[in-house]
Amino acid sequence: MTTNIKKTSKKGKILTKNIKQCEQHSILNTKTNRCVSKKGPVGQAIQALSKIPVTVPVEPLKHVKLMLNECENNAKWVKKKKLAEGSVGAVYITCPANKYLKADCEYVMKIQKYNDEFVQELKALRILNNTWIHAPKIYAIWKCKKHTYIIQEKVVKNTYSDKYTYNALKPILKQLHNRGIVYPDIHADNVMMRKSDGRIILIDYGWAVYFKTKNSVVRRKDVKNYLTGTLDRGVTMNDFIAWENMNIAYEYGTDAQVLATQGKLDYVVNH
Repeated sequence: MTTNIKKTSKKGKILTKNIKQCEQHSILNTKTNRCVSKKGPVGQAIQALSKIPVTVPVEPLKHVKLMLNECENNAKWVKKKKLAEGSVGAVYITCPANKYLKADCEYVMKIQKYNDEFVQELKALRILNNTWIHAPKIYAIWKCKKHTYIIQEKVVKNTYSDKYTYNALKPILKQLHNRGIVYPDIHADNVMMRKSDGRIILIDYGWAVYFKTKNSVVRRKDVKNYLTGTLDRGVTMNDFIAWENMNIAYEYGTDAQVLATQGKLDYVVNH
């Protein structure tokens, strides 16, 4: 059985995609669009990729620092093309080493040093828990010696206009705020797109900040970034949203929007 999924392209054209529905004991192999037995080697390999390891710690921070080394996971994935490299790590296209899925390279491996940014990202990913449609799906997270590894779905460059992206980000980030997370690291390399449905996807949560309640504050000892380093006081969610808004305007907005949001951030920094 197949289901017709309709969506509208940027030019207003109706696109239709046939999504095959499998029986209870089968699972869809998206590479071939065929159903395979869940008990077979291909089915078992596909199911294994849908689980985040339960060994990934949540909180408090001291538990994160005791995260177990799982270096055996390095052999389960094969690095291919390098996509980016920075001062603390690199990002690669990667494929499962499993012989039944080795041609399926629709994944990205993010390798970085075990640092504060990884801790922040880990917290955000655990809160989102693969349930938010504007975050990449996570398939595995582990630590090996001094480095950490995240396997996530491969997304593509955002091709929407600046005006469309600016307007789309507002309600998207509001959803994130409702989950207690602020995402100030807005720039073109972090605002991507899911190829299958055209949704805007936010990647890299190393600068994301979590607030248990809307009235909570964070301080320099809790989170190290521009605002906590500048303000000698507790920083609120609204303070971070002012920074977030300025970065949205700077990347995608008009000159007037940049000036308006810069003025609000200046007020936050000076009061």
